[in-house]
Amino acid sequence: MTLGKKLIPLLFTALSMNAVAYQSKDEQIDAVLNVVQTGSQERKETVLERLQWSGISDPRLYDVLEADLLANYQEKLYDSDKRNLMAYEVRALGYSGNPKYTSTLELLAKKAAESKVKRHAKKALSDLSTYISVQRQLSHVVIEQPEKPFEVQMYMRMIQTGDSYTQRLAARASFHENIHDPELMALFTEQLESMYMNPGLDALGQDTAAWICKVLKQDSGHEALLAEVAEKTPHRKIQKYAK
Repeated sequence: MTLGKKLIPLLFTALSMNAVAYQSKDEQIDAVLNVVQTGSQERKETVLERLQWSGISDPRLYDVLEADLLANYQEKLYDSDKRNLMAYEVRALGYSGNPKYTSTLELLAKKAAESKVKRHAKKALSDLSTYISVQRQLSHVVIEQPEKPFEVQMYMRMIQTGDSYTQRLAARASFHENIHDPELMALFTEQLESMYMNPGLDALGQDTAAWICKVLKQDSGHEALLAEVAEKTPHRKIQKYAK
């Protein structure tokens, strides 16, 4: 399957993998590394794809992926699974938001033997600059609610950054992973209320609001707000997903 076009089918696997929420970042990293090292091809690709909204930048995770890439990037790969996995690993380095991987991605973009790895390394370099900004935004938001799963705390932090791109990551994560913590939903509600009537809302903001509508439609108790949004918003995209 093609990277970036298989997220929806893989999410069914992701949901089953996420049945037990992670209570700490280290617990989530351990789980990801275990899958990367011992899981099936589909499970490996799933966990790597999900890193795009994990908020994790820890080298303990990404150094393992980097080491595998550096050990294999000069080889022509006749194993399509390995070739695909390397593409996912490359993209994951971009999702890290950690500038230490810039030189590795530049190397892979220029020198990888496989054109697929080269192509995704170039995309990952673009992602990396975006996710460096995401990490910068997250560094300004602290939530101390140890009773909540790590992912829920991360998504709550994302919403409270005030950055539309980072907020959209939280909405996509909540929607695809079917996470509907009440406090998380309250933050999404507040964010949507602050956005949907803004006539100057840019395209990214509109897309973020649309994703929030999708999240709230999965949960119960938001019907009145969504009806109001659909009726009053001046933005067709938000209206479409609020209905």
